[in-house]
Amino acid sequence: MLIAAGGEQIGTIGGGCGEAEVLMAAEDVIETGLPRLIRVELTDDYLSFSPAVCGGVMEIFLEPLTSD
Repeated sequence: MLIAAGGEQIGTIGGGCGEAEVLMAAEDVIETGLPRLIRVELTDDYLSFSPAVCGGVMEIFLEPLTSD
């Protein structure tokens, strides 16, 4: 998934709450230029009716791309 400074994106990690977390963290990576590892948990209780119940945990490494 590529995320531009203006928030435009190419690709997806699956949508939903997890993708929203990635987009917020990407803003910080773009601003600071520092890479970051985030952990997105998709393990809410099935009875919670949360969109984050598909199960599992994703660790996502975010890094800025430079034109160097």
